[in-house]
Amino acid sequence: MIMDKVTEFVAHFIGVLHIASEEERLRDAFEKFKALRAMDPEAGALLNVTVVVSSPYALEGFTPGIDYEPPAPLPAEGVAVAYYPFPLMVDLPFFSFSDPLDQPMNVPVKFQIGPGAPDPVLTLDVPSSAITVTYQTASLSDNDILRLGDSVEFISSDVLLATLNQWALIADVINGPGIGVFTLQDGGAHGYALALMQEAAATDGSSLSGVSVSVAHGTDVIGHHENGESVDAPVALDDVMPMHLRPEDPAEDGDQTAEQAFLPKDPSLEFYNVDPGHNVVSGGNTAVNEAFVTTAWLDAPVIAVMGDAISLDIIVQTNVLIEHDSLSGTGSAAVALGNGTSSAYNSASFLYASSRPDAAQDTAGADDAETQGAMDTQSDGATDLDPETGLPSSWVVARLEADLTLVNWVHQYTFATDTDQAEVVFSGWETFIGLGENLIVNAASLLEIGYGYDLIIVGGHMISVNMITQTNVLLDSDMVTYDGAWPVYTSGADNLLYNSATISSVGLDQHGAMTGNFAAAGEELANGATTISRDAAQDPIFEGTSLLKVLYIDGDFTTLNLVEQTNIFGDDDQVHMALKDFQNVTGGDVTLTTGSNALINTASISDFGVDSNILVAGEVYEDALLYQAELIDTDANPLGVGVSDLVNEAVVYLADNMLVDETPDSEIAAPVIEDGSTSPDVMQTMLA
Repeated sequence: MIMDKVTEFVAHFIGVLHIASEEERLRDAFEKFKALRAMDPEAGALLNVTVVVSSPYALEGFTPGIDYEPPAPLPAEGVAVAYYPFPLMVDLPFFSFSDPLDQPMNVPVKFQIGPGAPDPVLTLDVPSSAITVTYQTASLSDNDILRLGDSVEFISSDVLLATLNQWALIADVINGPGIGVFTLQDGGAHGYALALMQEAAATDGSSLSGVSVSVAHGTDVIGHHENGESVDAPVALDDVMPMHLRPEDPAEDGDQTAEQAFLPKDPSLEFYNVDPGHNVVSGGNTAVNEAFVTTAWLDAPVIAVMGDAISLDIIVQTNVLIEHDSLSGTGSAAVALGNGTSSAYNSASFLYASSRPDAAQDTAGADDAETQGAMDTQSDGATDLDPETGLPSSWVVARLEADLTLVNWVHQYTFATDTDQAEVVFSGWETFIGLGENLIVNAASLLEIGYGYDLIIVGGHMISVNMITQTNVLLDSDMVTYDGAWPVYTSGADNLLYNSATISSVGLDQHGAMTGNFAAAGEELANGATTISRDAAQDPIFEGTSLLKVLYIDGDFTTLNLVEQTNIFGDDDQVHMALKDFQNVTGGDVTLTTGSNALINTASISDFGVDSNILVAGEVYEDALLYQAELIDTDANPLGVGVSDLVNEAVVYLADNMLVDETPDSEIAAPVIEDGSTSPDVMQTMLA
């Protein structure tokens, strides 16, 4: 039945009035319910329980029923007993350091007790060799394919992988001296150290086009260096991270008080939500290699070396960034691809400090530099000194009939690809598409503590090599296409390549010529003697030392700390944005992040000891090398074009080296990387 206009108007009014009255009733009921919900619940009366404990047992008198038997008599033969403190010696701590352990170094001194023995026989524990090999590899293949349409053809990931391998080969050519390996046929550690010394001395740079190289030798490396320049302090990693990877700072939220930030939030009010607008992230990856080697293994104020003394510190750092981005489409682009600036840092520090904080100020009580360096072993309350000369009247010798070796080799390698192919169509009001944001971490931390002596006599060679090599290779050649308008904020750059290496030492070594008394002591010990002569034990350099603790090493004394870190990352993203009629369908802001990757290598080698006078009968080889190289290529457009002529130059360079290589013939399998398989070390052949 069709009502007239007045009747229909009245009916609609009655309906609206009914709805309004129902809303008011519900609101009133909800307010009461909300008030009841906020009230504290009423607690009922406590339950009172009376506990009655009874036991049928009672304590009786002490009747163990055990017969006493005296202990067995002491054996007739002597027994070695660790005893602290020994009544004829000073306190045992040899030297101490405040960082990082804040603990003194102790050498346990034992004495032999036997029936009727008038005097104790002192003995010393000998140190043992230690070898650690840390091999960490990480591989990632995150080649996402997202197709919300079928109108675009993408470049195969095999082509991009081959290009990444070529740039890894170029990085290997750009690199300075490598760690390599040593064998007995090559002369062992001594031959390896000499060969590495010669290679470091001959290192001067790279002849490849577009490569920036900085080289420093000897004392020029001391201090902080960044990208070939001397700086007061290295740049902090947090200050140079890509904006996309920086953590949000709660202090920037001015509307939130400190109390509100501390108190937990109501879980019922937390819902998953995306940032306003449309966000597509195909970059934002992070690869980290981190290694820390700290040693306080073996040292003495005086070291006599019958052979050669080799000391070498090397840091090699290389960054390769290939960033070829392109933007093309059928519409108009308001913002070009590549907002933000990528950065690369090679940061290296060589830090050397005396074990005596007052060495630069308090020199009045030392007659000469040698006497001053030997005072570290003096302790208060010394009672075993010659009253006339102040020299030790007792000494103990420990013999090690072998080589003494400390090797810490850390190898960290990351190979990853994030070559995403995405055809994106927006249909909602808010969108988040995450194709990247991967995190890869290799981490190692070593701490080794050993012994301290007053005198170490080395029958062979003394070898010390600290070396850090760091390489970053990032291929971030993004290709973005679109149709329609381009209301998009893009970040195709803002990448970070960061190498940070530190070699630090507490305890300065001063090399000098071998003296006659220590040379004679070394020859006697080599012939089987179990002690040293009074001429060596009471050398003026030991003035103030009560009990002289001596270690004799029959072979070589070798310390090798080697750290290799490599990041190879391919982030070649191909993204097509279907933006035709975008404003009419969804609208809003669009953010596309194809860059913002971070490749990070951090390593430190820290050695803690004492200031030492090293007396050498052979040759002294001492050097330091800092090699920093970078290749930053962000200008060319390789799409549809071959890789740079650097590949040809690298092949020629490698071919020339192969022609003059005199190493024995051996079969070495070259790495082969297949699509979808784990990626091996592409530089293994070159380093071998």
